[in-house]
Amino acid sequence: NVEHIIAQYTVIMSITMLLTMIILTAFSKSIVRQVKGLRTEMGKASRGKYEEMLTGIQASKELTEAFEDLLVMVKNIQEMEAAQYEAQIKEQNIRNEQQKMEFI
Repeated sequence: NVEHIIAQYTVIMSITMLLTMIILTAFSKSIVRQVKGLRTEMGKASRGKYEEMLTGIQASKELTEAFEDLLVMVKNIQEMEAAQYEAQIKEQNIRNEQQKMEFI
């Protein structure tokens, strides 16, 4: 009778451990996939390939928030780049005007 109970206990524990391993493996793969997706988009941002970036990702709340922060950062960088480009154009226009004045 005791052997029967031990055998049942062993079967129940084995099934429980197997199910736990399956669930943990699935969860781990899901998290890894989400992190890889975020990392891919971060790589695009670091190379300046903003137009290739996704506008959103399906991930956990924390990773989604991190991605949204990345998009805000990219937008800010683009705005700073545009402002710098405009300043360079204005500077070049001033130089051109000065050169015109020197020739007159």
